[in-house]
Amino acid sequence: MEDSSTTDVEKSEGRIPFGMPSFDHQAREQFGQNIRLAMECIEGTPEPVEGMAIPVDESSIRQRLKLLSQEITSQHADLLELLVRFDDLEGWKISGARHCAAWMNLEIGVGIQSGWEYLRVGRKLRTLPTLRALFRAGKLSWSKVRLISRVADTDNERTLCHAALDAAVSDVKRLCNGYRWQEDGNPDAENERALQQWNSRSLTWDETSNGSTRIQLTLPPDKAQAFLNSVKHSLSQLHDTSEQPEGTRRHQDNTSNVPAPCRCGRVDGRNQSAECRPGDCHCRSISGHCVGRCF
Repeated sequence: MEDSSTTDVEKSEGRIPFGMPSFDHQAREQFGQNIRLAMECIEGTPEPVEGMAIPVDESSIRQRLKLLSQEITSQHADLLELLVRFDDLEGWKISGARHCAAWMNLEIGVGIQSGWEYLRVGRKLRTLPTLRALFRAGKLSWSKVRLISRVADTDNERTLCHAALDAAVSDVKRLCNGYRWQEDGNPDAENERALQQWNSRSLTWDETSNGSTRIQLTLPPDKAQAFLNSVKHSLSQLHDTSEQPEGTRRHQDNTSNVPAPCRCGRVDGRNQSAECRPGDCHCRSISGHCVGRCF
């Protein structure tokens, strides 16, 4: 007859664990992230609070700003989805526009560059369901969404979204820049990065409202550093010149175009060596010295 206590021990040792202890640390962390993302999407946009249309106290203003930002973000997500559908239907052709971005520029007041960005993000969101859901719920702003959409895929989408929920836009940008070139399995990643940097070179300028000229230059890192060094050197020279006394600068300006005198063997009336200028004699001047004969 078997010992009942031994049988119980053997059964307990072969028992399959249930609940959170059955997952390892990484699985529990991923599970927590999924719960957080799901709750953020379920909550959605809060109901508007009754009260003054424009509050005056600091607490009410802060709360109203958050609510408005969330509402605008949610509507922005709908705008992008509608624009992508409108582009797929080529509805912009009826008005004679060349493309959807041109139609946005004319009909709804969106710049062409912003219009192309709207379409890019809108199409990318179709492949990123978690990011799209958080965007429509107003939980991730447009600034965060456009950054995440550049680097997110099916593998890292949830991790990026979870990190972006409580992060500042500047932190999300830093995080996405780290993901952008993390291509361990691609030996040509560095060459591809350099090629993209080279192809993205640009130089634009325009006039501001006060008459100044605004210049925007995009260069690869090494070329940009060389350009900045050249600018700093030029500015330092201008700074040194501006610090000289006014009389010194005027004297230099007056003598800058005067040819340097050349020394020759001419002797004046007192039998002393003198200087002649190239315009006064028929000699050739090399490095300030007279070569030839003066008359």
